Amino acid sequence: MDNKNKLLFKTTSWDKILIFLVVSISIIIFILIHYSSSKENYNYILVIKKDNITEKYNLSKDRILTISTKNGNMKIEIKNKKVRVIESNCPKNICVHTGWIKNVYESIICAPNKILITLEKDNGVPDYDSITY
Repeated sequence: MDNKNKLLFKTTSWDKILIFLVVSISIIIFILIHYSSSKENYNYILVIKKDNITEKYNLSKDRILTISTKNGNMKIEIKNKKVRVIESNCPKNICVHTGWIKNVYESIICAPNKILITLEKDNGVPDYDSITY
């Protein structure tokens, strides 16, 4: 018998069962971690920053917000806990073409109007970068 074709060990049915169990458990753990981290117990809020002024809105109510800018009015739609800009008088309308945002820390930026629209977590605790005394 040739040494090159000799197996180091012979695979038994118990080996196959063990490999199947390890792979199955790994897949189940991956799925549990993925879905538990994506469904955190946070509510998202809409944060609009314009000229060093921050406004926050709850996403639970569908509505259209109108914000006055230097180029005219900007209309922001809140629907099904998602946000988009539906109308803006800026030159290229990049903010309108961005589309819907629905995940935390996604943002829409309108540079000509100097407006930042983002979604943030609202867990009842304010987000502080630091506290000094």
